[in-house]
Amino acid sequence: MAKKASSRTSVDVDLALNGNLGKVFSQKGIELTQVKALMNRGVTLDDLTRIATSSGKKGIEIVDSLTSIKGVSQQSAVKVAKLAQDLGKLDMIHGLVRSGNLENPASLGSFLQKVSNDIRNGRTGSLAQVEEAASRVANGRRVALEESFNPAGKADLIDNTSKEAMQMKVVTSKEASRVATSVKEAASQLAGKGGKAGQANELPPTGYTRVIDVWLQDASFSKLSRQQLLDLLRKEGVSASDLTNVDKIQIKTQSGTYTFVPGDFK
Repeated sequence: MAKKASSRTSVDVDLALNGNLGKVFSQKGIELTQVKALMNRGVTLDDLTRIATSSGKKGIEIVDSLTSIKGVSQQSAVKVAKLAQDLGKLDMIHGLVRSGNLENPASLGSFLQKVSNDIRNGRTGSLAQVEEAASRVANGRRVALEESFNPAGKADLIDNTSKEAMQMKVVTSKEASRVATSVKEAASQLAGKGGKAGQANELPPTGYTRVIDVWLQDASFSKLSRQQLLDLLRKEGVSASDLTNVDKIQIKTQSGTYTFVPGDFK
């Protein structure tokens, strides 16, 4: 178990930072005053050294930003920096955190752990959520992953700037039935009824535009036009009655994004 920062005396720290350990930080462009400030917040020198070595200045900046937010523990901040590097998404997570536009940063560590677990099991839906969040905050929008507190509501991604609540699905199968099932599951979630078995009920913030976002990864779908995608979904049983609590449906393929409204399915 790593020692707590408080177990080192100020003399020990100064000796370490003035020696070879200090060079680890300086070579990465990290000021020693920042290292000491983070230690005063409870981050261990061992953790900071590991982050600096693996992730450089951006990793340290992630920890700095998160530990400056009330309610975010140093352990969670360190976890975010580590997972950002492990996932190969350091730049993306750095931008997401440093933007200050993520509403619920205290839960980012647990969410990225979910992303890591999902990827190991061949699922990329949660990764798509954080990628969409990062893209939106880069454009100045304020977002929440899975739950917003002001206003209260739940969805895969909540954009409090554009006032959208999104249920996101990633379909790797080339089967049309799987696409239709994903649309229906997302519609059920937006209605606050849950999707497939085991999924929690999620009710979006009142008054927000309720969006289904489906990303079709198989290349076969890229050949289809908007009308062909609409015909495919109708053929597979998607109807307006399935979409009574939905405002917009976005279907993404390698060729582009196609937008539908429930009235298209009458």
